[in-house]
Amino acid sequence: MLAALVLFIFAIGVVKGFAFALGLTTLIDVFVVFFFTKPLVTLLSRTKFFGQGHTWSGLDRRHLGMKPLTRPTVRAHPARGEA
Repeated sequence: MLAALVLFIFAIGVVKGFAFALGLTTLIDVFVVFFFTKPLVTLLSRTKFFGQGHTWSGLDRRHLGMKPLTRPTVRAHPARGEA
């Protein structure tokens, strides 16, 4: 956005038109990301398919190189005096 503003101020002719188009499309892109893409991804992440990492979603733990989820084990501590 800053580059578009600087271009628009210091340029003449066709470059000034390009700077205007660059600034306008940047504003539109920011609007789309905040009011469409982000809410859509948030809704999709709440579904079982994407939220739990289905294999075909591309978000499964093996595909991402993560360790599988395991429950922590609780070790029994020996009674006092035994060791």
